[in-house]
Amino acid sequence: MRSAPIFVFACAAIAADNTALLRDEVAARYRKLDIPTYWCGINATLAPAFDPAGKVTAVGISYPRDFVRQQLSYAAMYGVQ
Repeated sequence: MRSAPIFVFACAAIAADNTALLRDEVAARYRKLDIPTYWCGINATLAPAFDPAGKVTAVGISYPRDFVRQQLSYAAMYGVQ
């Protein structure tokens, strides 16, 4: 049983390495969005593209930079006045 602490330490070290890799991957993906790190409460805007039969063929995604405009858009969408 004396090897158990070594095993636990090795597992913790592996987990720490994987956590750093995951953090770096998430940070790299976020940088590609080109939005401020403090950007919260703003949802992505999705815009579907349709084929002649009316089926969705693609979805565009954008990140609005105006919180008030987004909230007014939601109010219009849900009939809130």
